[in-house]
Amino acid sequence: MNMPDSLKKRLCELCRDTAGAITMEYVLLCLLVSASSLLAVIAFSRSIMDMTHTVTYAMTGQTDKAANALREYRRDREQDFEQAAQWSDSLHR
Repeated sequence: MNMPDSLKKRLCELCRDTAGAITMEYVLLCLLVSASSLLAVIAFSRSIMDMTHTVTYAMTGQTDKAANALREYRRDREQDFEQAAQWSDSLHR
């Protein structure tokens, strides 16, 4: 069965078309940027919130609350490090 020449020529043109590939590269780039932004927000949101509370208390003159918030932030951070170390150890077994 022979294909008509016009159909064969059109199929060859479609095989050489790269417009979709360039669009896909931009889609992948946007996906990478959005995923990394989401991970950064997830990773640092707790620390940013805790430090914001500490700074707010310090600026309003509530030094006792600021000191307590800073202690809690440091304790939470140490707990997070311990948990991350446990997860890391469990992954390497």
